[in-house]
Amino acid sequence: MSNIGHDVPDWVDHENYPFEHKWMPLDGHRIHYVDEGPRAKPVLLFVHPGPGWSFSYRYQIQHLSNEFRCVGPDLPGYGLSEAADGYRYTLMEQGLVL
Repeated sequence: MSNIGHDVPDWVDHENYPFEHKWMPLDGHRIHYVDEGPRAKPVLLFVHPGPGWSFSYRYQIQHLSNEFRCVGPDLPGYGLSEAADGYRYTLMEQGLVL
């Protein structure tokens, strides 16, 4: 997936969050994620807690992406992701997304 057709809002600080933004449809949601580092390296998955987003892990992603593939999704309705209609933001629903 790519960022084609998806603009990053002006409020995003591109200096502190300098990653390529990607989106994918998933169960009616529009999930935003970053995917940095060599594809052949081990994957580190950065899952934010409750009301957070992948921005929380920006320093770790910047420092580890030379040695690891760093993937940071935003849960539905958080960060740059959009939740599907009817999504209730429960822990159960969040756990089923990823």
